Order: sequence, then C-alpha cells, then structure tokens
Amino acid sequence: MELYRFEFQALGSPCGVQVYARDVDHAGELATVARRECERIERKFSRYDPLSIISLLNQSSGGEWIEIDQECEAL
Repeated sequence: MELYRFEFQALGSPCGVQVYARDVDHAGELATVARRECERIERKFSRYDPLSIISLLNQSSGGEWIEIDQECEAL
C-alpha cells in the first residue's frame, strides 16, 4: 500500500484527501468518493444556494416550520 494525496476545492476552501491504496487508479477512485461526498454536503448545506436546507431555514427564521431530514437533525 502506498499513500496518495489529492487536492480539490470544496466548501469555499482548498481541500485534500490522503488515501492508502494498492495503486494510483484505486487511490483515484477512493479520492473521487471523498470529493463527491464533500460536494453533496456543500450542495445540501450551502448558504449561497437558495434551495439548500440552510437557506430555507434562514429564510423562514421566526416564521413557518421547515421539515428537516435525519441528517440535519443529527447535526
């Protein structure tokens, strides 16, 4: 196993992931999974996306209730 490093942008910041893998192709696959999860979180919780749960909660502040999913509740 060898250590591989990958860098990308997410959540408005430079990000990186380090993985131990048998080869660069496998490491790239693992890094892609991590990057996609960051992108999913960014889409869901972005305060800049007017359709994200965070924006919806902010828009309804003091007003109507917004239904949230288990992931939001756990946070």
